[in-house]
Amino acid sequence: MPGPTGSRGGLPIATAPIDYDSPADFSEDFADITLLPAADWFFQNNSNPLGLTDWFQGNDTVFPAHAGAPTAYIGANFNNTAGIGTISNWMLTPEIALANGDTISFWTSTTVGSIWPDRLELRLSTAGASTNVGTLATDVGDFTTLLLTVNPTLAAGGYPETWTQFTATLSGIPAATTGRFGFRYFVTDGGPSGSNSNYIGIDTVEFTAAPTGITLTKTVGTVPGVCAVTDAITVVYGTEVYYCFQVENTSATTFNLHDLVDDHLGALLGNFPYVLAPGAFSPQVIVPNTATATVTNTATWTNSPTPTWTPTR
Repeated sequence: MPGPTGSRGGLPIATAPIDYDSPADFSEDFADITLLPAADWFFQNNSNPLGLTDWFQGNDTVFPAHAGAPTAYIGANFNNTAGIGTISNWMLTPEIALANGDTISFWTSTTVGSIWPDRLELRLSTAGASTNVGTLATDVGDFTTLLLTVNPTLAAGGYPETWTQFTATLSGIPAATTGRFGFRYFVTDGGPSGSNSNYIGIDTVEFTAAPTGITLTKTVGTVPGVCAVTDAITVVYGTEVYYCFQVENTSATTFNLHDLVDDHLGALLGNFPYVLAPGAFSPQVIVPNTATATVTNTATWTNSPTPTWTPTR
């Protein structure tokens, strides 16, 4: 394709962009990449030697975007370096609050039938707003965590030739951590005279925070030791009723201590030790009580992930 932002060869993707509304907590569609720096995206080209191009607006004459307008993606190509060189071109997301179970996904493609292999890394820094990616083509700076690599061995045909989604899930993240994700177009023996590097596009970056907290279900019935299916009943005074409490862990964190308080029944659990894994349900807590008046009661179940009691809800 003509111009510095074209490809070295290959066929266009034979699909049209789709209309898409992201449900993610944070997303970017690259409709206009000139707006990205003001939105706290960061770019640095550490390729050696530097070439004619950096990241650029998608070139729809090479192939159209995954979603939105035909040019609504971000591209990089063999001209990121000159002659025969090492491409190491970085694009960093804004600073984001991070937690275990969070996911980040993106779509990427190269041209159909490309004979010049490409490679893309997705890296993570947990150093807050840091944009330290070093200065050399081999540096990674604060972005030491490699989440995934597209075509890690630079195999011919190893980079997807149609728009393909990749997803990484975070783990081992300390509490109260912020950081950035780094997209690194990283190709050795690249450039217009090299054996590797052609053209890649990135589109529809989506960050989804892991669910946090718990879901409490409270029911009441008149059968001893049985959790009913209703949260309200009418009985005559003097009838014994049975309140039932159970929570589901809807977070990505394992909770180890539990506290349950009902404004009518009082404290029912206090620092109760029980390992509640993500997605699991607690045991049912069933409490008998004699109805002596009309009651509307509220219960609060709090959890702590560590032996030190720190309620999270």
